[in-house]
Amino acid sequence: DSSLHALESLFRDAGFESVATRSIEVAQRYTGFDDFWQAQTPSYYPTTRIIAAMTAGECARLKESVRQGLPIYADGGIEYSARAHAIRGCVPG
Repeated sequence: DSSLHALESLFRDAGFESVATRSIEVAQRYTGFDDFWQAQTPSYYPTTRIIAAMTAGECARLKESVRQGLPIYADGGIEYSARAHAIRGCVPG
């Protein structure tokens, strides 16, 4: 669970004080699907190993399925919002 509440609880349960959380929202913009796909499938992601084990046909179907679910603009660009959670705490004493 990566919700702000869960992260705050983890920090407090670990003994941190003055725990503060916040969400950071940004817009992710890609020039096109290939740009998006490359950013989402770096070699260190576990899902990339699964994709690498797929047949060419399975991979093509996966890519098309992902492409159909994305907001693609008239110029071919893809943009959507992304969120990161930030948390900080102080060590007692």
